[in-house]
Amino acid sequence: MPVIRTVLKKVRQQAVVKIVGDRSAGTSDGTANIGPLELKLTDETLDQPNIQMNITGIMWSAPDAFPIVITRNNSTTMILNGNDNWSTSQMFGFADTSNNSANISVTLPANSIIYLHLSKTAGFIEPDQQTKK
Repeated sequence: MPVIRTVLKKVRQQAVVKIVGDRSAGTSDGTANIGPLELKLTDETLDQPNIQMNITGIMWSAPDAFPIVITRNNSTTMILNGNDNWSTSQMFGFADTSNNSANISVTLPANSIIYLHLSKTAGFIEPDQQTKK
């Protein structure tokens, strides 16, 4: 099943990614991957071995019988059913840092949607903005 991934916000130290399961493709699952190249600004450079992307918030809607599954480094990070939203950093005072140096893989069924709020905590090198005389 095709999924549609859209980066809605991409700024220094933050990003928001929307992923939609295409309802016309039936009920089979589809997968979208999110890596640093999708979140990098044009003037940033990547320090690949030190990249860290934390999940700081999620909003989702999925059929109860078919969950959305988030994995990183082949390890399940979250299983999401139904409809809800968590701003983990604001509501609970933490960010999901498990396997945060690995790409994020989202498997979702048809008729589902997820928004991921990400914090680009390391490895995205901003340009030197100071002027030198």
